[in-house]
Parts: sequence; C-alpha cells; structure tokens
Amino acid sequence: MELRENFRNFLNDFSKNLQRESDRKLSENKALTEYVQSPEGQRASTAVGLGVASLLPIPGAKTRFANQMANIMNPIMSSGARVGRDVVGRAPMPMSKAPVPTNRGPRGNTNIEQPTQGNLNLRDLKDTGITSLTNKMNPKMRNDLLGRRDRIQQDVFRMDSMRNAGEPVDMNKLFRLQDELDALNKTLK
Repeated sequence: MELRENFRNFLNDFSKNLQRESDRKLSENKALTEYVQSPEGQRASTAVGLGVASLLPIPGAKTRFANQMANIMNPIMSSGARVGRDVVGRAPMPMSKAPVPTNRGPRGNTNIEQPTQGNLNLRDLKDTGITSLTNKMNPKMRNDLLGRRDRIQQDVFRMDSMRNAGEPVDMNKLFRLQDELDALNKTLK
C-alpha cells in the first residue's frame, strides 16, 4: 500500500511540475509574441533578418545591412527622435555645404588653387657658351648619327622605289623611317 501511495505522490508531483513548466513556457511565448508585435520587436526582428541576410554571399548585402541597421537604430539612439520634425513626422532635408572650388587634375580633384605663372626674366639666365648642339657634339657621336642618317636615307630610297614599282611596302615602317630621318636632320644641322 505504501508503494501505491508513493507512486501516486510521485505522479502528482510530476504532473504539478509539468503544469508549472507548461505555464511558464506559455507565459514566455505570450510575452515574446507581444514583444514581436510591438514596434520595438518588429525593429529587432528586422535587424536579425538583415543580419542573417548580410551573411549570405550577395553583392552589396553588408552595405545594405549597415544602412538598414542605421535606419533602425536611429530612433532608438536619439533621445529626441521627434525634435525638428514636422507634424507628419518628416525630417527636414539636410542642408548642403557651400561648394568648394575644385580643379580636376590627372589623379582626381584637387582643392588647391591654381598657382599664378610669373614672368620669366631672361636677363637673369647664365650664359652656357653653347650656341648650338652641333658645335659641342662629341665627334664620335656625330659620326654615328651621320652613319645612321645615311642608312635611313638608303632604306627610304629603296622603299620608295619598291612602292613606285608596285611592290608591297610596309607604309608604317616607311613613315617611321621618314620621321626619324627628319629628326636626325634637325639634330645634325
């Protein structure tokens, strides 16, 4: 008989513990449901969803998460969330700063004003004594340049003859040789 009574006490205690545990879970679920339905809970669930989405390998997901989190946290972080807003709740448009004059350089905009060019005083220049390049040119270098000029003249003459005879000629090479010949003639004056 004592065994039955002990078993009955055990079952009663066990059922009371189950009832207490289910009541506690029910109240937790009720509180969680109320919280999720509140504006604060909706912001929190949106933040959690965005956080999970930011972990996915989607281009721009992290940036979007950061922007959305800033929007969600803005009313929470600012104590005077409605200060400076109109009746409808719109915030005023941000005022733009005065434009800063910028110059476009080869590597982007520069906020430096363009320096003014002063007049060059030619009377202050030192006399180097060199009147032309040919007067002071190294004789060996001059001979090398003269030899190069002669070879180019021969190549240009040969290519012109081929072109006049109707044979195919690399015109790019001909033009390059003529340009080099003109530069050598100017140097060797």
